[in-house]
Amino acid sequence: MPDLAMSGAERMAVGWDYIMPIDEDELDRQRRRRLSPARVSFLERAMFWPEIYLKDEGGAARMLQLWLRCKTSRKRFVSELKRRGLARATAYRKRDKALSIISVGLDRDGVRMVAD
Repeated sequence: MPDLAMSGAERMAVGWDYIMPIDEDELDRQRRRRLSPARVSFLERAMFWPEIYLKDEGGAARMLQLWLRCKTSRKRFVSELKRRGLARATAYRKRDKALSIISVGLDRDGVRMVAD
């Protein structure tokens, strides 16, 4: 598509309306985030692992959920623990227990990582 290779001034001269400037940094971030369809499917299934493997582990599952929420929102896990009045050592033990249970379950079920 030759029109895409035109500069902003060239597009205006041809009669195009206002052109939003391209944020090169955002474009680079989007390129880095592209995942293969197999990887996307794998990650979608991974979202259900706590539900599948932590059915009987309420405390550990909740602690893993809090830790994951902190990771995705870039909040400090320790700060959230203090705010909720939870002991740091206990929280990490429960999180590690949840991750171990999921790991053992995945190994037992023969689930393998999908490379990107």
